[in-house]
Amino acid sequence: MQVFGNSGALLIETDERGVGLAIREGEHFRFTALDPRYDNLDGQLFGSPEEVERAIQRQGADSQKNNGQRSPAHAA
Repeated sequence: MQVFGNSGALLIETDERGVGLAIREGEHFRFTALDPRYDNLDGQLFGSPEEVERAIQRQGADSQKNNGQRSPAHAA
């Protein structure tokens, strides 16, 4: 994680690439996706930047498990 000055924004990285920002809102952090692979997490509130990282790691593990295959709901 990288902190941006006093803004309360933290860059969340995976594989040394920035995937989003965790922006402090009161006692919580709102995730803003920079990488479209994490758009489903965009706007969600988390209790800490570490919770954001765990959510991103879970999603990455889930997508690796699915091996990039489309879900049946998206099949033509």
